[in-house]
Amino acid sequence: MHALSDGPATQYRNRANCFLMSSIPYTWGFKRVTWNFSERSHGKGAPDGVGGVLKRKADMHVLGGSNLKTPMDLYNYLQKSSENVTVKWIEEEDISAMDEMLPPSVRPVTGISNTHQVLSFSPGKIFYRALSCFCKYPEICPCHKLSKLEFDHVSAAEVPYAQSSHCGSSAEMPNAQSSHPGSPTGEPHAQSEDATPCEPDLGTSSDEQEKYMEGILSLLNMMANRMWDRSQGYMVRKRRSWR
Repeated sequence: MHALSDGPATQYRNRANCFLMSSIPYTWGFKRVTWNFSERSHGKGAPDGVGGVLKRKADMHVLGGSNLKTPMDLYNYLQKSSENVTVKWIEEEDISAMDEMLPPSVRPVTGISNTHQVLSFSPGKIFYRALSCFCKYPEICPCHKLSKLEFDHVSAAEVPYAQSSHCGSSAEMPNAQSSHPGSPTGEPHAQSEDATPCEPDLGTSSDEQEKYMEGILSLLNMMANRMWDRSQGYMVRKRRSWR
């Protein structure tokens, strides 16, 4: 499962989401999870455009003399007036159910505010770094000061996929800085010469790897073109204001 989003700490880039991404997806059958955060002020995408359309529609409705007094009023109006957008109502019980999946306390992820990539290839374990890198995909490369964190509240016995994994308990990623209490100084764990990275056998063919990388490059190219178009529109508006 691959997630790409902006990085507000109150919504996405926080310890709670790191814990959830290292546990829940495995119960759904996923074998690996990656989450990449865009740089600050560069995270606009299709969801922001959809949200802007809905907000503008609601504004025009209110300016026309109608009232939207409650969230349910807004939901009912958008559901009826938005033909190409599916609007869903999330009950309070659904939110509470997700909150209950979190333990009373979650181990902090040191340096999460500067993190742009979080990866999880086995339950309860994440790797994170300041810059995203796919140079050895589908394996995890040690580039850009890769750090490691293990959560105590995730039991591999509860995840069927983890039970069949070939990962050993003593294998570590090379050059990965651990945030586990077993390494309080933050020094990399010692690794024997015959140790191999503890990652699942993904069985991914070279063709699938190439298709994935082509998709990543296409997405990055689309984002770059969109930012360029917006910058050109901004310059046009600035020139008009100078006149």
